[in-house]
Amino acid sequence: TGRLLTHDTWGGYTGWATDGRVKVFIDGRLPAYGGTLFQDYLRIVWGDAEACLPLLRQYQIEGLLLSPKSDVRCFRQLWTSGDWTLVYWDDVSQLYVRNEGCNRELATRFGFYAVDPKQQPYFDAQQCELALTEIRRAQTMTPDSAQPFFFEGDLCLRLGRLEESRRAFTAALGLAPEHTPAHLGLGMIARTSGQPDEAERCFRRVIALRDDPATYALACYQLASMLAVDPARRPEGLRWAREAARTLPDWAEAKKLITDLER
Repeated sequence: TGRLLTHDTWGGYTGWATDGRVKVFIDGRLPAYGGTLFQDYLRIVWGDAEACLPLLRQYQIEGLLLSPKSDVRCFRQLWTSGDWTLVYWDDVSQLYVRNEGCNRELATRFGFYAVDPKQQPYFDAQQCELALTEIRRAQTMTPDSAQPFFFEGDLCLRLGRLEESRRAFTAALGLAPEHTPAHLGLGMIARTSGQPDEAERCFRRVIALRDDPATYALACYQLASMLAVDPARRPEGLRWAREAARTLPDWAEAKKLITDLER
């Protein structure tokens, strides 16, 4: 209820899809809005994070539907402000509502308090069980999105709950087959479970996809440290350790592994 701010490229569709029931703050008809309003929109979404909250109040914005894949600087302000609550998230969007006035009930019913999918770390370490509950609720709200299933797999892996983690990573890959962090997670589970062949297959899959540099470097490191236990494969392990260090030059663990393998 109330005025919704969204990307100008999403605004026209939002107005059409809701048959005008939602008051969209801005859409793609940019010349119609004038310079001041459009510049304030840019300051809210892309620019000055400190100006975000006052401008939202000035324009009486009650909700924000934005893409977490963009460098949207207001997300951190929204999460920490105390005035806004995340009520929905999926692979391509996040919905925040003002938790006072007309949307208070919505914020109370659907709010996420232990999981902030835009940030790293994405969950409150003091509230792991609440985080799992919220992540699983997100799965029911958006069953076609891989991220909530990956988050469950990652958190369960950190907690040592390997079978739950394996199921969640597998579900994530069913939705996004080239999701390299999920492949990496399955490799780490396989290695911990004494399945080196399966672990190597997963790590090499991540390396072949070569998506995110950090995930790629972790896969190189995991493969190198696993190969290091076999004297015949130590040279190959050294090559992958050097590749991990080349990708993340400040990674102390990779440098130490190189030193150990060079002895």
